Amino acid sequence: MATRTVTTKRYATVGEIADFTGLSEGTIRNLLATRERTAFRPVPGRILLDLREVETFVRNSADRRSTRGRKPHGIGINKGGRARTARSAPTGKQER
Repeated sequence: MATRTVTTKRYATVGEIADFTGLSEGTIRNLLATRERTAFRPVPGRILLDLREVETFVRNSADRRSTRGRKPHGIGINKGGRARTARSAPTGKQER
């Protein structure tokens, strides 16, 4: 019985990472320049990034965005301390 070897790609180019993350190549290069991300340079002019590190970065960024504590637009507390919904938006009168 023949065994099948599956190789998974470990490194990707700046362009591939930009496509994967939805960021521009310039943003990826800026992250590298500010040392927020590390890269592997096997030969001059070739920049590779570790896919595992990028996946972790993307996952952590998504987690931070979802837990910022923002409320949906139009919902909050008005000046009188009462809950305000989109339907009970301010009428233009100012409370003193």
